[in-house]
Amino acid sequence: MQHEYGHILQYRLVGLKAYYGIIGPESLGSATMHNVLGHNHRTFWTETWANHLSKGYFGDSWLGNMYAYPTQNINKFNLIRLLMLR
Repeated sequence: MQHEYGHILQYRLVGLKAYYGIIGPESLGSATMHNVLGHNHRTFWTETWANHLSKGYFGDSWLGNMYAYPTQNINKFNLIRLLMLR
């Protein structure tokens, strides 16, 4: 559930247009391709960024470490893509 809250934090940061125009479709596509030709949805940028945001929000009570959720802040390329749709 904390991971899913990370997606809410993404939406709040980038807004409706960027979330549903980029994050939503790319996350869905990644989930659809999970385990196809070695693709791992858990390491896709939308997911690791959601984990990063939720870890920052929940702090010491974040449970992602228990489930080995990878975290990574958004890279410049994807940040620029999102900001262009705001």
